[in-house]
This record gives sequence, C-alpha cells and structure tokens, in this order.
Amino acid sequence: MSFIDGKKVTRVSLKDLKPGMVLAEPIVSDKTNQVLLEAGTRLNEEFIRSLYTWEIPALRIFEFDMCVEPEEDNIKLDDSSIEDTLKDAEFALNKIIERRNELKKVSRDTYNEIARTVKDTIDGITLKKPINGYQIKKDISNLIDRVISDKNIVLSLTKLKTNNSYIFSHSINVCALSTVTSFALGYSKEEILEIALGALIHDIGMVRVPEHILSKNGELTTDEKKEIIKHPFYGLELTANGKGISNDVRLVVFQHHERENGSGYPRRIGSDAIHRYAKIISVVDMYDIMTTRNYKERLSPYKAMRNILSYSNIYLDKDIVKAFLSNMAIYPIGSFVELNTKAIGLVVKANKNLPLRPYIKVLYDESGKKIDRAVTINLLEEPQIYIQRVVDEEQLGLDLVNEF
Repeated sequence: MSFIDGKKVTRVSLKDLKPGMVLAEPIVSDKTNQVLLEAGTRLNEEFIRSLYTWEIPALRIFEFDMCVEPEEDNIKLDDSSIEDTLKDAEFALNKIIERRNELKKVSRDTYNEIARTVKDTIDGITLKKPINGYQIKKDISNLIDRVISDKNIVLSLTKLKTNNSYIFSHSINVCALSTVTSFALGYSKEEILEIALGALIHDIGMVRVPEHILSKNGELTTDEKKEIIKHPFYGLELTANGKGISNDVRLVVFQHHERENGSGYPRRIGSDAIHRYAKIISVVDMYDIMTTRNYKERLSPYKAMRNILSYSNIYLDKDIVKAFLSNMAIYPIGSFVELNTKAIGLVVKANKNLPLRPYIKVLYDESGKKIDRAVTINLLEEPQIYIQRVVDEEQLGLDLVNEF
C-alpha cells in the first residue's frame, strides 16, 4: 500500500480493472514516451479495452475507487459522496493543468534556445562570417534529447507565438518537426543531429531574398517567384565555407524543394537523386508553409494534412509522410477545436493511427449555444465531420477547468 497526495493507492492487474476506477499515475507508452491516459482518468469500458491493446499488465489505482461503477438507477448521493467526487475531479484537473503548464514552460525554454541559435547564425551571415555547423549541432543537441524523453515538448514548439520574421519562425518549426519525424523513422542521434542542422538552415538562402518579397501579403509576381526560386543556390553558396557542414546537410539546403516525380526545383530531379534527409525536410517544409505562410491563404492543420496525404508518392516520399502523420500531435488532448459544422468541442482522446480523427466532446452547437448535456463523438465514425481549426479557449471565454 502506498500514498499519492495523501490518497491510498494500490496496484491492480489488468484483468481486475473495472469501470469507475481512477488512475493514480499516468499511463505512458514504452515505445514513444507519450502519455496515453492522464493521472486522474476515470476508467470506462473503452479505456479498459485500450489498456488490453496497449498490453499494460497492471497499474496503480486510488483505493477509494476500487468498486464497480454503480448502475444509474441505484445511484444515491449524500453530501459526503458529492464532496468526494468534486475532490476527485479537482485532483484530476489539477494534474492536467500542471502537465500543460510544465509543457508550456519547457517548450518556451527550448524555443528560446533554438531561437538564439538561429539569430546568431543569421547575424553571422550579415557580418560575412562562415556558418558554424559544429556550434549549431551543439546547441540543438538538447532538442534531440527532449525528443527522446517527450516528443510533445518539441511538437508544442510550433504552437508558440513569435514576433520574429517568417524565415526565423519557419526555420524553428521545420527543425522541431523534422527532428520528431526522423526519430520516428529510426535514425540514430548522430543522424538526427545532421537532419536537424539541415532543417534549421534549409532556408538560409532566403536571407539574400529581399524582405518585401518574404513579407508580402497576396500572390507573388513572376519576378518575385523567380527570386524565391534562387534561394537554394544562395543557400549552397552560404554553406560552401561553413564549418562542420557536411555534404549531406548542403544537399538538404539545395534539394528540399525537389519532388519525387521530378517536378520540383532547382534541378527538377526525381526520387532516386534526392537525398533521404532532403526528403524529410521536404515534407515538413511543405506542411509548415501551408499552415503559416503569409503570402497566400493559410490552411488549417486538417486541410494541410489532407494535402500532404494527397501528395504522398507523387511529390513526397510515402514512408516519410506516414511517419510524419503518425507522430504529429496535431490535436493534443485538452485542445479546443472548431468542426466544419461550426460546433466547438474538446479533444478528449486520440485515435492512435489516425491523428486527424480524434474523439471530440462537443460543447457548443453550430449557433454557438452551449450544449446542456455534452456528447462525445468519434470522428473515425463520422466521416462527414472534420476539424476546421484549433480554437484559443481564452479568446472564446472557454475554461478548461469547467469543460474537462
């Protein structure tokens, strides 16, 4: 017998689990280190089935929740039981909020570290100093370690708001997402360092493109597009005398806009001639451009992912697309989202192999009216419904404390 926060905890085998029991500790995947179920989750039949699928042999349960969930007709609540239920809910919620706050802090610290690296690199180019690949890899080594410990920290980097230029934030996003994707593909830490370096400087040639083109709102002119297309050549020149920059990394800089079917630029080469590292950055670069660029209409994560899927094996490597999609925390548990029906809901569970189709607790209907008895839908079973965009709960006056 042990205690957590003053509450008795006991170990229960999988076969003895019953609906109504409450997890004392989070369930974490041995393979990805991803939190599958948060501490404080009240088990239901569906969660228990998932635990069998995840092959979790036993877990720790709060002792006061060792009983089977009662039938609805036999529920009798007195003041003390109501108070206990509220305490349980408050405990579970606090754990969720602590996790979110911790994630935000570590993400911000990691973002600032990489941001300094990008700034130093760009400042160095301005001063005509060679790019120092050794120093950049040293700076981003910590990023690789964090991917191994918790990929959600790295994925959340792309959600941080910044006032920096497009190339600045884009470089960090592509580096973060390429690192996670490379890890999913089974690359070693040394290889991931090379990929992360290539990702961070893949668009370094853009520093020679006039700022008014990069920041332009609306469609680019023909001459402006020609200038943009030159950036792989500019990048190749800027990395020529760099320290600690391998030919593999330089090929990332030069080839990340090439496509599997030979329709890309600058050389219009096909799949066999494109470096494997460049193929990874191609997928991630395309996704981030779709969701963040400021010279064309920005797409929602859902629409961008749908486009990426449709480009698989035509423009993009299908195996890399698969790894990218399967490891993207596009809609983390606890995210508020707007559906294409205009209803607003809360992501309460992910579908492991289909990240675009999570379980949604619908809180507000199409007209914005709060639903008295919220219902949970599985988007996997509702093909006509999809997530339109992520919603900022603060902007809408939504409160995680009240909705979870």
